[in-house]
Amino acid sequence: MVLNKIISIFNSSVDFDFYFIFIRIINSLFSFTAVIFTFLIYKKIFKDKKGSVIALFLASLNWRLIHHSHYVNQDTFLMVFTISSIYFFISYLEKSNKRSKYLFLLLSSVLFGFGVGTKITALISAPIVGLVLLFKKDVKGIIFLHSRNIISIFSI
Repeated sequence: MVLNKIISIFNSSVDFDFYFIFIRIINSLFSFTAVIFTFLIYKKIFKDKKGSVIALFLASLNWRLIHHSHYVNQDTFLMVFTISSIYFFISYLEKSNKRSKYLFLLLSSVLFGFGVGTKITALISAPIVGLVLLFKKDVKGIIFLHSRNIISIFSI
């Protein structure tokens, strides 16, 4: 819709085939980004380069990922926002420097909010993150998570 308004400002003709192809290209790029974040998550958790390459290969051959990247729907965007949020949350758990630690938590929260704004089913992952913070006894992280969930609910 935003692209339609921008094009109408310049008084050019509307070509819906262009929109459809443009959105499919965006969907494919987001699917590629999901594969890259899968590689990065595996590498960060297991610290195994060979295994992370295998995870990259298997994620790139996932039939659902290939299927969703060919059609225009919001599931691909939700997947990228959720996977990238998980990646930055794992980075938050690993860092010891407070400034970069909370920067990763902020990035994770913003991407989680984008996921909730894309599709409400992203809220399924919120209790898992809360439980991890509860077991790590990170009070500031729990407060930040609580404010993140309130902001995400209001973004709906």
